Amino acid sequence: MIDGVKTATCNTEDEASTSAPGERWIVLDGRGEPRCVIETTEVTRRRFSEVDAGFARDATTRDRPERPLAPAC
Repeated sequence: MIDGVKTATCNTEDEASTSAPGERWIVLDGRGEPRCVIETTEVTRRRFSEVDAGFARDATTRDRPERPLAPAC
């Protein structure tokens, strides 16, 4: 997140953590210190079978040729 590599996320329908566009979150590190602020810009509902490769790429920090592993936020 901090490096801008992970730009999407997902959750299941039974998780109550769905946010709304414009909502901002403070991301804490392992010591509980603020590291960055993220903002929800879009919320899209789709079935697992409808997830495309672009979203899958945006939602992960691993297995990218240009950045093999981004630091954890």
